Amino acid sequence: LVGIPAGDATAIGDGTNPFTDQNDDINNYYATKGAIEAVSGGTDVTLQATHDVIFETSLSMPQTATHSVSVIGGNAVTMASNGISTAGGNLTLQAGAGGISNIGTLNVGSGTVTLNTTGTATQMGSITAGTLDLQGAGGTYTLNTQDNVVTNVKANTNTLSSLKFKDNAGFAVQGITTTGDTTLDSSGTVTQTAAISAAGLELKGGGTFQLASVNNTVTKLAADATALQFKANGGFAIDTVNTAGVTTTGDTTLDSSGTVTQTA
Repeated sequence: LVGIPAGDATAIGDGTNPFTDQNDDINNYYATKGAIEAVSGGTDVTLQATHDVIFETSLSMPQTATHSVSVIGGNAVTMASNGISTAGGNLTLQAGAGGISNIGTLNVGSGTVTLNTTGTATQMGSITAGTLDLQGAGGTYTLNTQDNVVTNVKANTNTLSSLKFKDNAGFAVQGITTTGDTTLDSSGTVTQTAAISAAGLELKGGGTFQLASVNNTVTKLAADATALQFKANGGFAIDTVNTAGVTTTGDTTLDSSGTVTQTA
């Protein structure tokens, strides 16, 4: 394990120390892109700070499938549109209430990207991974501004506040739990191996949504798709969740042992 020393704030840059003019330099730590990328791919790397981790440049890390890169900010991880790639190694970005902001391109091949925050996560670049694992009690994930490329989406380790996710190649849901709304956006095929629990579920992008293999729990359902298969034995309402009602160009199958109503 290689650890970058933790300061009140830790910055990763390409040569210009952002703390030079501050009075509390001793409490901060600056690491250069070159030094971090030179760490052997056969080790685990942790970049951390008591308060914020600040990215001023992107990183291309040599970590392979049996090793990992972790970025941990006690309050926030500020990506500023910068990204991180690995040679297949897993990547974790973890923050407190300050969130993980403006994530640039993340690419770990078939590895796992774990995002963990109790705040808000936003993106400016796409995420490429075998599995995208979203964690953090009460976290808000807005990951639909870019076309991501992941095989599996898992968001049920903790109960999130809300989730918006886009991947036009299609993906498998390995469980999603939100107290608010969940939006899944795809022009491909979306399947599931574990349940979705959400106040409102919006399915959009014109894809094929095969969400009847397990029993989901939603209050409201809305969809704009090619085809839809959906199961929720607790019943649900066809309603407005940004999208109004259910529209498909192909077949729609709704499966429930409860009561299904509609308002849209």
